[in-house]
Amino acid sequence: MTNETFILLSDEEKNKKLRIILKNKSNNCLTNSEINIIMSYISLNKQYTIRIYMDPIQFLSAISISDNKESRTLLGSAIAGTPELSTSMFIKQNTAVILTRSEHDGDVMHYIHIYIPESQI
Repeated sequence: MTNETFILLSDEEKNKKLRIILKNKSNNCLTNSEINIIMSYISLNKQYTIRIYMDPIQFLSAISISDNKESRTLLGSAIAGTPELSTSMFIKQNTAVILTRSEHDGDVMHYIHIYIPESQI
């Protein structure tokens, strides 16, 4: 679905679509509780890139390059932009979700980084 089409949907339809997208992108590995937490923090008026990680090192690498002033940890104990602290606090047995925001050439990009532990796959 294109962003132009998504914008025309009601908030209820947007909410439903995003929930389906989160379930599908995570191969149905996210619990309803985890999806509810994510949905409570994201704006239905922003476009997000959803990145799923099943490897803890890839997840930590991706969030370590993010600016921690432009991020929010929703689940787990990782902190974007602080590799040493994030690595020492990170528990790879737990799901982790971090929202980040970055700017590239004046364009603002919003990301949802989701780490799914092997035990939940």
